[in-house]
Amino acid sequence: MRRHLALGISFASFVLWQGVTPCAAQVKFLPAPQEARDEAQRSLPGLRQMVTPETYKRLGFESVEEASKVELGTPMRIFMVRLDHLKEFAPSGNPSELLVDTNQIRYPLIVGGQVRSSVVMHLIEGKWQVAKLGRPALTRVLTDAARRQAATGATSQEASFEVNIPALNLYFAGQQVGPRLLLTPVLDDTRFGLKQGETMDAQQVFARLVPYARELKTGPYLSD
Repeated sequence: MRRHLALGISFASFVLWQGVTPCAAQVKFLPAPQEARDEAQRSLPGLRQMVTPETYKRLGFESVEEASKVELGTPMRIFMVRLDHLKEFAPSGNPSELLVDTNQIRYPLIVGGQVRSSVVMHLIEGKWQVAKLGRPALTRVLTDAARRQAATGATSQEASFEVNIPALNLYFAGQQVGPRLLLTPVLDDTRFGLKQGETMDAQQVFARLVPYARELKTGPYLSD
């Protein structure tokens, strides 16, 4: 079933959006730096200006007034898997080597303890900048998956990170537990036997996806 995890919005004057230029991470799975959170916190007054009677619903808020109550939630670093790399993945390979650091961090926007939306911070030329606002449905399922991972006691919620495979329209919450990379799908996907909230070894996930990647099949579309 085709599903949409709606919508994001970009900024006009006070937010600079630049395309993602992924680079291989030298050290993966580090906590989000304080500098990114500080800049996200400073951006909140500007973000609130973007929540208007015309935009509040698509941004995930229940009213314009909620924007004044927003707090930052637990961040998730964003990693991606390139299609060309996935095609070449061997069953005996190291799944962590497929992850590419996008230099982005997603901060859930919380109102009264509930996830409403998110702001994505992007490291550009050594400075953290606001890149995107929105993706309420995606942020909710990612946060829920991260909380479920933390509930196992294996890692904290702060240790979870986002993994996406753009070519296949797949999103996961990831966690590193000892030497193992674990992935939790945020949506059911019958093509790959993925169940929402069911944590799997990343090696198993990627090996399962390789044949589909080679055929360039697409999955549920997650619109920006």
